[in-house]
Amino acid sequence: KPLGSVASAVHKIGSGDLDARIEIDPSTTKGEIRTLSICVNDMADDLDSLHKDLENLVEVRTEQLGEANEKLTTQARELASMNERLRANDLYKSHFFTMMSHELRTPITAIRAYIDMLDDPKVLDEGARGNAVDAIRTNVHTLSRLVDNILDSARIEAGAAQLEKSVVDTADIMNELARSLE
Repeated sequence: KPLGSVASAVHKIGSGDLDARIEIDPSTTKGEIRTLSICVNDMADDLDSLHKDLENLVEVRTEQLGEANEKLTTQARELASMNERLRANDLYKSHFFTMMSHELRTPITAIRAYIDMLDDPKVLDEGARGNAVDAIRTNVHTLSRLVDNILDSARIEAGAAQLEKSVVDTADIMNELARSLE
């Protein structure tokens, strides 16, 4: 009977029932059976303790993994947001370069046209020649300003300069535009 209770407890512990213990009756359990029963119970206590420690460790690691997963999710959202801003900036730059190319072509085209007119003495009289030279000068100045604006934009973007706002008289801009179109 004492060996049967040892075998039964060992079987239960082996099946995962870490609460199983051998009932040690001092009147019937003596000698080697008693020692074996105590050792099996001690082993069951150690296994139960290790199992609980392992469960606690798994719980802690699961919590840490959850926190890391939340951080990764947050970082993934931030990265997606940054990527969207980068795409928008890239689109903005493409649009900016398209507009600047067009803006640079306008004075260049006007300068070429005036040079072609000046090249043929029959096309312009002396007064018109003076106006053409003034128009070339104005367009060169406009072209120079556009290039300066591009360089200033690059400096501002690089953080090497700060943007300064100023009031501009739109009438002057319109008059200059009208002269160029004439």
